[in-house]
Amino acid sequence: MRIERNILSKENSLVLRGMAIMAIMLHNFLHNPKLGFSLENEMSFSEERARHFFTQLSYGTFNLYDWLSFLGWTGVVVFVFLTGYGIAKNTPPPISVQDSLSYIIRRYIKLLALLLPACLIFLIGDVAEHKPLVDILKRCSYLAMIANLAYPWVNCPPGVYWYFGLTFQFYLLYAFCGKLLKSVHLVWGSIITIILLGILCSNSQPELLSVYKHCLTGWFVVFAIGFWMGKKNGMQVATSHSAAIDIVVFLVTGALVVAMNKWMLTWLFVPVVALVMFIAVGLLVLRTPVMNNLCIWIGKLSAYIFVCHPIARFIINKYLLLRLDHMIVVMLIYVIMTFLISMIYEQLYKRLLVFFHKRI
Repeated sequence: MRIERNILSKENSLVLRGMAIMAIMLHNFLHNPKLGFSLENEMSFSEERARHFFTQLSYGTFNLYDWLSFLGWTGVVVFVFLTGYGIAKNTPPPISVQDSLSYIIRRYIKLLALLLPACLIFLIGDVAEHKPLVDILKRCSYLAMIANLAYPWVNCPPGVYWYFGLTFQFYLLYAFCGKLLKSVHLVWGSIITIILLGILCSNSQPELLSVYKHCLTGWFVVFAIGFWMGKKNGMQVATSHSAAIDIVVFLVTGALVVAMNKWMLTWLFVPVVALVMFIAVGLLVLRTPVMNNLCIWIGKLSAYIFVCHPIARFIINKYLLLRLDHMIVVMLIYVIMTFLISMIYEQLYKRLLVFFHKRI
């Protein structure tokens, strides 16, 4: 008797998180220009980068590092999707202004407790290096969850923390517009409007497109898909079919993700296709006990890995990268260091969260 396993259940969605965070973690390490791998088109579109990617591909000189460097950012779509799905499935919309404010405060505290220790580490480094006050204020904008509103002008390392601002924007959207999101027509109208806005930005200045992609506008379609599925009583995507179907879906969507990076207008829709690709791979992982358990374990640490991998990346880049010739050794040290820091960070976060909650 075959047991159907839903990839979107609370436990099994950790598989998606585990795969996605590994893609993000390795991508953020490899897209260092000094390493010479294909640079990504994540927050803006560069014809030069796309041309280099496809030239390398046509020459057959691609390796795993190039793939992860150019396409690893697509792991972000999984977290955006699961944010929408989880909000709709598990959180009733606030019914008053007071409820909305309470919801926002609780969510902000969770994000702040997760980000604060890591930000303090970088701030201490700023002070030790005698960086200008403006650089310190830029980094503090991460803690206010507003850095992504002004990209690329407020950009400072580690850039990955822009995602906290994006998540907070989705919480704000739900807190004050949760009832409106129930309207299918309104959501579809918003999707169409945002897509048109993206097309307009893509034909304008690159800086404008970067702001569009860093804010909820650039990820709203994926969020809306997750929200809609969550509202459908937690719509299931289960292993009720043959694994061959998942393999075919993965190959087709994977090929589309690659091909869609060739043109700016198709590139705008890469997140939606990448989401289907990750779900197909996740369904395959569910059928493999060893990989399933590994991805679940990584998925449980995913939030801490996201915060901590820039710390490990900084250490590796400063002290090891130019001293070791073998990339596989550098990558292995990077992964091990990230996991060790993340496990320590998890305990720190839990204590900090308790500290904040006792004072509100």
